[in-house]
Amino acid sequence: MSNISRHERIRQILIIFLFEFLFGIIFTIALQGMRARQQSMSITNSLLYALHHSLAPLFGMFLGFAVMAIFIYLVIGRGNSSAKTSFESGQNRWQRFRVSVIFFLLAAFLSLSGLMLYHKFSGQWHNVDLLYSFIWIASVILLIAFWWYSPGSERLLAMETGDGTRFNDERMQDVQEKAALTTIPVFLGFLVFILVPFEAIVEGKWPLRTFFYAIVLLVIWASARIYWNRRL
Repeated sequence: MSNISRHERIRQILIIFLFEFLFGIIFTIALQGMRARQQSMSITNSLLYALHHSLAPLFGMFLGFAVMAIFIYLVIGRGNSSAKTSFESGQNRWQRFRVSVIFFLLAAFLSLSGLMLYHKFSGQWHNVDLLYSFIWIASVILLIAFWWYSPGSERLLAMETGDGTRFNDERMQDVQEKAALTTIPVFLGFLVFILVPFEAIVEGKWPLRTFFYAIVLLVIWASARIYWNRRL
């Protein structure tokens, strides 16, 4: 069974880099636009303000993501000359990736903990610290997951060869289908029982935003059913 070529791994890493950078562009522009709107600017002026003030952060973000892409290649992209089999190579690749992720998550956990504690006790707590709190929670969850999770032999082999047919069989497709069908009612329940009261009681608004989210979810689900019904 042949392994994934170096060019294919580079292509995959470039796709990840492009997705991360596009997300960074949207997030940066949205953050700058939010600050402009908080200064009572109009929507048009807020967008122009966001575009103007996002150039410098985006340049630094591009360099940061480029360094990250190079690091990802060094961690999981380069080969394993000492491995005798594809399974051993995949296992070594996973261990390098796991140690690197745990290191960065631990660094994020410690730095965010120190930053939020400093803001809390110095009386400098800002709205952005709420975002830091969500990132802190996510880093804790991911840290626990990567500490305990160990992929099976089929996934380790697929990590090296790119062939996932041994575990992506009919049973796994059925599991994914049921997981997706479970996600829809659970998320709708979250919208109805959590966000509707939050908008109505906490924000004092009609819960139109929550109903919009629900409609978008149902439209996407119905469109996907129609599409796959015709394809399959």
